Amino acid sequence: WSTCYNESTESAGCTNNPTVEKEWYLPSQVSVSGGTLNLTAKQETTQATSSSGAAATYNCRSGMVTSQPSFNFTYGLLQVTAKIPYGPGLWPALWLEPANGDWPPELDMMEHWYSEPDYKVYDHFTNATDYLGGPVSTPVNLSAGFHTYSLLWTKDRVTWYLDGVQEYTTTTHVPQQAMYFIANVADRNPDGDNSTSLESGSCNGTMEISSVKV
Repeated sequence: WSTCYNESTESAGCTNNPTVEKEWYLPSQVSVSGGTLNLTAKQETTQATSSSGAAATYNCRSGMVTSQPSFNFTYGLLQVTAKIPYGPGLWPALWLEPANGDWPPELDMMEHWYSEPDYKVYDHFTNATDYLGGPVSTPVNLSAGFHTYSLLWTKDRVTWYLDGVQEYTTTTHVPQQAMYFIANVADRNPDGDNSTSLESGSCNGTMEISSVKV
């Protein structure tokens, strides 16, 4: 496992989509204890760099793990058992990105925003606004316990499951290239866009992961 997209800068940390996210990912926010992997968001001023390499200040530091570059796969059943945090600004996610560095495609097993009563599944295929999927209503509070999020990816179909129950499937825009796995807890701009009004959320929460199976 790596704690950043780019293994060469892993110790210094990294960011993701800084126009809508406010966190800086650091190895210090990744830990293993009691049989779970913990990705912890914490509101703490952090000096780092912007996407252009300029000095930048982040109000949030958080945790990420990725199987890039050591493990990627084309097609399969991916199952992740996790307990996700709810809270202002928090954006935990489980997702897949192409191993060759292209974007899109992107397959989002699970995204959750704030304390909303649903989570999101997406298949991004052209750009950020061209996607399949959307909200999935849940009868339970996903932060109250562990749940298993599954993605069955074949050459002709992608299907999403929550605790073994099918929630969404598509036979169009199915990725046909090797991808790697990412788990992270972001701190999202409340406006969800490129607004310069970047009030922080709580940046306080931990995603616990008990297993990742492919």
